[in-house]
Amino acid sequence: MEFNATFLITIVSFIIFAFIMNSILYEPIKKIVDERNKFYEENSKIVSQNDKEGSSLIETKNAKITSTREKSRESIKEIQEKSKEEKENLLAFEKENLGKKVAENEEVLNSEKEGMKEEISKNAEEISEIIVSKIIGGQDA
Repeated sequence: MEFNATFLITIVSFIIFAFIMNSILYEPIKKIVDERNKFYEENSKIVSQNDKEGSSLIETKNAKITSTREKSRESIKEIQEKSKEEKENLLAFEKENLGKKVAENEEVLNSEKEGMKEEISKNAEEISEIIVSKIIGGQDA
């Protein structure tokens, strides 16, 4: 195989072509690929950081929900106890009032009973006097 000037010109033109192609095509493509890789890495970091923050927020939220549930259970328990106490107090108060009313009614009934006894006693005396006067008046005739 012979090496002549055409061969050397071809080699030189190929090398010049390779440098031109490298600067025109390969460098911009390499730059785009590098930028893409850099963008991917940055976004991967951001995503992993957001995942950590999200997990932390979820844990915080779950802890708050748990504590809120506990507080609400305690509040419900306290309200139930207070309402039970109020119910017992109201029942005791009403029983006391009812006892007083019953005692008052008994007194009223007893006084009415005594009044009726006196009235019946007076009526009985009047009737007995009428009967006695008729019996005595009937004997005189």
